[in-house]
Amino acid sequence: MRRHTSAGGGRLKARMRTRQGIRCGLWCASLFCLGMIGCASGAIVKDTDTPLSAGRDLERSPRGVYINISTMLNARTRNAWLTRLDALDPDQIVVYGMHRQLRNSGPAASVLRALRLALPNARLAVSGETAAFFASVAADRNLDGLFDVFNYEFEFWNPGNYGYRSRHEALERAADDLAAMRALADRRGVQVEMYLGWFDETEAARLFPYLDRILLHAYVPSVDGIAGYLADRLAVLRRVDASLGRVMEWRLLLSAETRYLGGSLRQHGLDWVEKNAAGPCRDQPGWSGIQWFTAELLAEHLEP
Repeated sequence: MRRHTSAGGGRLKARMRTRQGIRCGLWCASLFCLGMIGCASGAIVKDTDTPLSAGRDLERSPRGVYINISTMLNARTRNAWLTRLDALDPDQIVVYGMHRQLRNSGPAASVLRALRLALPNARLAVSGETAAFFASVAADRNLDGLFDVFNYEFEFWNPGNYGYRSRHEALERAADDLAAMRALADRRGVQVEMYLGWFDETEAARLFPYLDRILLHAYVPSVDGIAGYLADRLAVLRRVDASLGRVMEWRLLLSAETRYLGGSLRQHGLDWVEKNAAGPCRDQPGWSGIQWFTAELLAEHLEP
């Protein structure tokens, strides 16, 4: 759970208010200048190559990001990355690559602490593939109080990648891991979420009781393919929700890699992509926003 002293919390809030005030002033000044340019030229510039939707979505979807902890281990470049992350304004940050840091967790703890201070409103998740990894994280005193979520990344639907002979064997391994993680998370007061690709109703019913949230991937090269890519799995999700008597929180997991939405991001920009990606999701029960892989790639598409 998050642990802030009241004095530290006051300083952080004051700093955030100051920073927001500065950004607001710069934004207003930019709008004024653009307005003057538009009046002088007598023209309004429009993006005519955006066939789905146009314009900035002022009510944008909640945005989360993944980031490799190695990106921020260098103290000299850490502040620059904190600035980029602040510009992305994530409500959740999933930190991966932590398994390489547990022998000497001091540097990793420094990164998580810096994220905590710079982005106090964002959930921090640590990502791993085994229950043993999360047990090690939970037992590490250096990391105590620095994360809110266990993010489980085990692709049981690709059993051969892990040496399993069948999908069922891999599923049972996932269920065992999640059962252990759920017990540990309840003791620590944190949440459990899982990245999911492909699953059927039986598999979902086996795993969902241990989870607070799923990250449902839509690794597609164009936003207009998202609705079809999600349709069958959302139908399964609704049936499992009904059978379990709950609504599972889920996030749309997108990738900024070149083979996926990297091209759309370069052509149309982050706001446009997110607005159109969110379209098929907004009316779906349990949907809570977009999660991006990765912050490093997404930062390239921030508006100047």
